[in-house]
Amino acid sequence: MVVNRSESQVRVKLIDFGITCNTSAVIPGDCVGTIGYCAPEIMLGTPYDEAIDMWSLGLVAVELATGVPLYPGEDDYDVLKFIIETQGQLPDHLLESGLYTDSYFIEDNYNKQRWTFKTPEQFQYETDYRSKETRSIKLKCLDDLEQLLKVRRGSENGQTLFVRLIKEMLALDANQRITPSEVLKHPFFNPGLSRRTPCTDMNSTGGELLVLSQQPSSCKSHGLQKFSCSFQNSVEFPQKGDINTSANPSASEDDLQITKGTILGDHHVVEAFLGEGGFGLVTRCRDTKNNKTVAIKVNKSDPEILLQAKLEIFILEQLRRLDPDRCNIVEWNGYFLDGQRICLNFELLDQSLWDYIGDRNNRGLPMRELRPILHQLANALFHLGSVGIVHADLKPGNIMVVNRSESPVKVKLIDFGLACPASAVIPGDRVGTIGYCAPELMLGIPYDEAIDMWSLGLVAVELATGVPLYPGEDDYDVLKFIIETQGQLPDHLLESGLYTDSLYLVPKDPKELYTTFSHSHIHTLVMAATL
Repeated sequence: MVVNRSESQVRVKLIDFGITCNTSAVIPGDCVGTIGYCAPEIMLGTPYDEAIDMWSLGLVAVELATGVPLYPGEDDYDVLKFIIETQGQLPDHLLESGLYTDSYFIEDNYNKQRWTFKTPEQFQYETDYRSKETRSIKLKCLDDLEQLLKVRRGSENGQTLFVRLIKEMLALDANQRITPSEVLKHPFFNPGLSRRTPCTDMNSTGGELLVLSQQPSSCKSHGLQKFSCSFQNSVEFPQKGDINTSANPSASEDDLQITKGTILGDHHVVEAFLGEGGFGLVTRCRDTKNNKTVAIKVNKSDPEILLQAKLEIFILEQLRRLDPDRCNIVEWNGYFLDGQRICLNFELLDQSLWDYIGDRNNRGLPMRELRPILHQLANALFHLGSVGIVHADLKPGNIMVVNRSESPVKVKLIDFGLACPASAVIPGDRVGTIGYCAPELMLGIPYDEAIDMWSLGLVAVELATGVPLYPGEDDYDVLKFIIETQGQLPDHLLESGLYTDSLYLVPKDPKELYTTFSHSHIHTLVMAATL
């Protein structure tokens, strides 16, 4: 917004933060922004960050200079078509990671490039959308912008530097895009071009970076299965059931219509079933392109599970900054679509720590064997914390032995389906597995990465003894076991719990202590609720 149009050098302010979110909380595949101003990574459904705002600013700058939008369009197809005609083909690594790449491109390795943009006729045949030419200016390349400005306004000081800045703002690869701090130092903004110094303190960010993206009034998908779920700085993660890594998942196998020999995507042949859960199946597959054997997590096409899969992809993208071997986390090889199902590709590991303990007849491990395993898991949590991630479901079933014949064994942390940024946890969310959850989860108290340390402590006890310390089928039983072993929970913890009243007798006098709950109290609450 212009503050006062009558000023000789107008001041502007940014408004509308309705879709703004922390950079750690963006979700790949979200349909955000306004058509014609969205960065390529938004339209393709690839992971994105604050660089999308720089792309939008570049388009705004061109519109300020020319008076018309550079890439207007009624559909993402048209916008992508205009971008490619002016700036050339999008990078392969961007197309390979896009949830919606197949909607706009054909993988045919034609003319020495892997992906070919669909013709208007092909796109119309698939979607019934007819491409429209809506541009007022058509540039063969961004360098032509300088000549256009000279024709329209005559030669002006700074035009060459302006076009150079635009090219850096509209870099197709977000990693190559110029940053706000670099823009402010750009030669285009030298003292001879501006009498005022921008009011900015790049050393004071006020915490986490934010992404601003305007939600369109309508998101046209043409049956392309685009997701549209606005992220409001926090996210509710659907509770996931335990993964059964031992039983044959025949029921889920039938539900998903996957059998041995099924081809997932284009080139992953199912050879065996490794586990199942509420999300779907984990299968052992052979990649026919390179003959490698991998683990493929096949998520059901249920909308809630699709959302959870998207969130897991977001977390796994963050973890790509870490060395999986050095940091003791499973190696992720990307994802692909099998129909409407999202499939996650992981390295194949040997067996779960739960099975490894079971092979020892649940008698526990000697200290010489336990020590390196515990150290590796603490190392994994250290590195997760370094990128601000909470695993939220640490247990023997989510820890894999790389090779059981090695000594000492190497382990890796798997299953980031419930993981989330530490900045995005929601008090009261039910995450984790009963028997391994920290007290703050059971009571509905704000939590952070410390819940993973509680779970690791319980895993360590199970490694030493061969059996869980606090097993239970209900949070009540688990809390009862904790209190009997470790004593009453602190009052300040109970006072802030959303679910404390469900498990404790609340003191009538604030000076009194909370009374330890009892089975009769729970029974009374249940009976009262049903009368």
